[in-house]
Amino acid sequence: MYLKTKRLPLVVGFCALSYLILVAFLLLSIFKSPPVQKDFTVRSVTSNAHNANDGFLLTLKGKYFPKDIQAYLNLDIGNRFCIVGNMPSWGFAKSVLVRDGLGFILDMVRGLQIVDLTDVARPAIIGSLPIPGRAWGLAVQGDRLYIAAEHGGIQVVSIHDPAHPQIIASIDTPGTARDILVERTVAYVADGNKGVHIIDLSQKPHIVDTVETSGVASGLWKDGEYLYVADGKAGMQVVYCGGKGVPRLVATVDTPGDADSVTVFRQKAYVADRTGGIQIISVATPPTPRHVASVATLGSARSAKWIDGNLWVAADQGGVQIFAPDGEKTCVFSESSALPGSLGVCQLSISM
Repeated sequence: MYLKTKRLPLVVGFCALSYLILVAFLLLSIFKSPPVQKDFTVRSVTSNAHNANDGFLLTLKGKYFPKDIQAYLNLDIGNRFCIVGNMPSWGFAKSVLVRDGLGFILDMVRGLQIVDLTDVARPAIIGSLPIPGRAWGLAVQGDRLYIAAEHGGIQVVSIHDPAHPQIIASIDTPGTARDILVERTVAYVADGNKGVHIIDLSQKPHIVDTVETSGVASGLWKDGEYLYVADGKAGMQVVYCGGKGVPRLVATVDTPGDADSVTVFRQKAYVADRTGGIQIISVATPPTPRHVASVATLGSARSAKWIDGNLWVAADQGGVQIFAPDGEKTCVFSESSALPGSLGVCQLSISM
């Protein structure tokens, strides 16, 4: 009994000391400044004279970089490009096309939505239409919309009354229709792993020719007699469509990523290549295209269009990024606009 009584003050003292040490440790962890992590350093800073706003080109060196990388620091004082209005599509907006004050939105869940853009700060849905399959790409001609709807094939929609759009024809395709171009009475369809189809629209729409591609045909652009195809992992394909003969594949350009879309401007093809950014390919002589440059994007590049002399790129979480021409071969980052959605915009299209 005597020994147990003598030990009690020792136990109490030990517990009190432990409690004080714990409190001191917690206070130290709260108020002590964390050590500065020197994950990277700036090796050089160069003024970027190509931009309208003052900006700088930084060269970064760091332990997490496999090599020195470059980044643009843009001072967006003027905020030239910003969101002036927004409207939920209540699904998964995939494509948008604007014409005559109306916006045509393809939503992979909700189908077609027609939006009045009279007041761009307050866009309003005035008409909608469920689309069989998953609405992916669209084209407009006259009072008709042509919608590529993956397994739903091609849906032809009358927009004579924008408030009450109606499906007036359907064209079954063997693959997954992802993009469509319309030129008078002929339509070109990117049909996934089934290549590109040429469709006669003069009477009852039907497939008249098919060009097989080795990848997944996802995006199209036609310039003169040549059709340019963004073909997934197979890169960019060039198809000759001139004369009265059967369209044929004449050239292929491999790209490092997955080609999702393509646009041609001043004899150059600009391929949105997902993780490969933007691939710039000279098509001055279409049967012998030549890769000339690559431009990195923040996020995976999904779609690219030239608008008012700038290249606009939709890039997943990177939002919309604008690039300005830089000489004859490449272009440089100019502006960006973050979007609230997780995938930003997947396809950009403007029809005046």
